[in-house]
Amino acid sequence: MRKAIYPGSFDPPTLGHVDIINRCLPFVDELYIGIGANSLKSHPTFSAQERVDLLNRIFKTNSTPLVVQNLENSQNQRLRVDPIEAASYPRDRSDADSVKDQDGDTGKNQVLNHERYKIKVVTFSGLLVDFVKKHSIDTIIRSFRTSADINFEMAQASLNRQMTGIETFWINALPQYRDLSSTLIKEIGQSGKSLDHFIPSEILKEVEDRLTIEGAHR
Repeated sequence: MRKAIYPGSFDPPTLGHVDIINRCLPFVDELYIGIGANSLKSHPTFSAQERVDLLNRIFKTNSTPLVVQNLENSQNQRLRVDPIEAASYPRDRSDADSVKDQDGDTGKNQVLNHERYKIKVVTFSGLLVDFVKKHSIDTIIRSFRTSADINFEMAQASLNRQMTGIETFWINALPQYRDLSSTLIKEIGQSGKSLDHFIPSEILKEVEDRLTIEGAHR
């Protein structure tokens, strides 16, 4: 079984994140969405637990709740967040193609009657390579938007491979998401403008409300 992790800060989750997740799911059996504790981002808009909740709201279906491992407090502590559910996505390339629109873009929240995929939203601190080794994950999923991203990601992938032998798969961001970043979204949201072109509808109101409050206190 191929297990992969898509790490990031997800503060907040965006349509760009959802697109990468949807596009990688046909190639893995189990996907961890890993929320890393980034010391360079000491004042997040959403707490780690809030980001877990937001991501599970985006991908939830009427399936069995999963258990999220919370590594911020203790390596052995397990925290149940209700509801945490697996999403259903196309298993092979022909199925994946069937959910694309006329412009060739994968639908952001297509839930199809195909074999189940398991999505686990987790938080972790420390090195990503330590987490993947502990959980027998064999693939890291990363995306890039610019040439600067490519240079950084290639260097990081090389180090990860040297330390653990784990491979990194890159997914190129679609054109409409290449300029999308958390910093840009926060600037737009704090100005009171709509984020409906950038944020999944399942969490849109909560993200807009939080950023509007932040903007009022700047």
